[in-house]
Amino acid sequence: MARQAVDPVTLEVVRNALLTIAKEMEYVVGRTSRSMFWVETGDYSTAILTADGQMVAQGPAGIPVHMGTMPLSIQHSLAKIGPRTLEPGDVLWNNDPYSGSNHLPDVLLAQPIFAEGELVAIAAVRGHWIDIGGATPWSYSTANRDIQAEGIRVPPTKICRAGVLNQELLDVILANVRMPQERYGDFRAQLAGCAMGEQRVLALCHRYGTETIRACLDEILNHAERLMRAEIARMPDGEYTAYDYLDGDEIDQRPLRIEAKVSVRGDALEVDFTGTDGPATGGVNAPYAVTCTAVYYTMKALTDPEIPSNSGAYRPIKVYAPPGSLVNPNWPAPVVAGNHETSSRIIDVLLQALAPAIPDRVVAGLAGSVHGMHVAGVDERRGRAGKEFMLGASTQGGRGACLGSDGINGIRTGVVNIRNVPVEVMEMRTSVKLLKEEIVTDSGGVGKWRGGCALRRLYRMTEGRGLLTVISDRTASAPFGLFGGGEGGKARLTMKSGTEERVLFSKYHGQMEPGDEFFFQAAGGGGYGDPFERDVEMVRKDVLNGYVSIDVARRGYGVVIDAPSGEVNVAATEDARSGHPTRKV
Repeated sequence: MARQAVDPVTLEVVRNALLTIAKEMEYVVGRTSRSMFWVETGDYSTAILTADGQMVAQGPAGIPVHMGTMPLSIQHSLAKIGPRTLEPGDVLWNNDPYSGSNHLPDVLLAQPIFAEGELVAIAAVRGHWIDIGGATPWSYSTANRDIQAEGIRVPPTKICRAGVLNQELLDVILANVRMPQERYGDFRAQLAGCAMGEQRVLALCHRYGTETIRACLDEILNHAERLMRAEIARMPDGEYTAYDYLDGDEIDQRPLRIEAKVSVRGDALEVDFTGTDGPATGGVNAPYAVTCTAVYYTMKALTDPEIPSNSGAYRPIKVYAPPGSLVNPNWPAPVVAGNHETSSRIIDVLLQALAPAIPDRVVAGLAGSVHGMHVAGVDERRGRAGKEFMLGASTQGGRGACLGSDGINGIRTGVVNIRNVPVEVMEMRTSVKLLKEEIVTDSGGVGKWRGGCALRRLYRMTEGRGLLTVISDRTASAPFGLFGGGEGGKARLTMKSGTEERVLFSKYHGQMEPGDEFFFQAAGGGGYGDPFERDVEMVRKDVLNGYVSIDVARRGYGVVIDAPSGEVNVAATEDARSGHPTRKV
């Protein structure tokens, strides 16, 4: 049965109302959550979806990997539970990567919304529980060999039935996680966010009528699809292939290849990951939902920013990931870091593949990792003795350069865009101290447009001890440059205990004792274009700002700068650049 037509004014009012509802849900979760991680970093996302699980509106601070996986998670949930069994007051739980979710810590709660006795929409909140059980605190090690060791996995089920909480199931879950009181507080915040979404959508239905709202949901999705098809149609038809490598997992520590072929045909696009390595032994495998999300994220970033971020925009995009591969593993392969590490490399591969087709839109290599460190320990400082803590922090890398613009220094890239815990809060509530944070000179790839520089951080365990878990990458292979641009600097990790200092692999977990120092340097962004074409004054300013050394200015850019004065030696620079052959694009 065809939907009724909706006038443009009503459609626009409803569209913005849905976005505001998702934003209000986001606010409610943030104001009612319990854990330091949620309050300070915002590692949760909210959305409104159609009755069949297509996302129509998301909160403005939503995490891309949460948003991209929500539709598949809810569609799997509906298929397993059955839409006909749903009733008002139900709330669904899904944190199963083999049922459309991304990794175990990201718990999805979804509340069906009924109006006039019919399922109209779904309000959903996905949030990162900083512990979901398993072998190690934070539930975040890539040294586990199966998903059972990563934590408690609950396939799609009703955590609330007709408004009544399934307390027995919740008790089982909380009995298997660390710091359960915090987890319970965040769970209640998710419920509150879903309830707010239901309340506001029902108010819309009451104001405009249920059929009008259904028609608006359909047209919002169709409009986004039309816009995305128009963008794809402007790309030259063809097949574009690239590959790149992940450092590997903590167990095997061997490079893992990711290959993709992007086929553009008219107004549709297909990505085929045939040629990608088989599954990793440790937890860097990317579930199919994560792989799709990385593709959607890349296409959203490379097309018109005015295209709404909803499921309609991704209808023209097809993803094939070979079953049993690194990017579509079979149960019980571990997956915890595929969420952001493998997805980051998928993005890099797609950027390289599409560079010949749309050179004016792509960026050079990104930092390629969340560059995250997690510490779980017991605080032994006066006044806090015996208090458990869990700390998560990221060291930001550089964004790759693009046509007409340098990369950004010290920024999160990829599908995880959460904030860092403020240093003051970290040092007040944990026994980890930040000794230093600074930009890494020469970490941005050389180019006509320079890659973004990375940051480095130095931490110290002051009192007590804790388990350090590191999830990083790009220590073995560097972020790529484009069209003559240079590679970004590699990441580097070290641990110093007393006088002994050792270099760590990019995936690591081990004890930190009092006085131990952990050094974390992220990867820089790749450069774009011939560096010998970079404006001389821009190179001089980079040197003065500490982004580029005098040596790299001379060798990498052909710009000779006098050390004492900081001024350009014009004659020496002309000599250096005159002998430089024009680089081919």
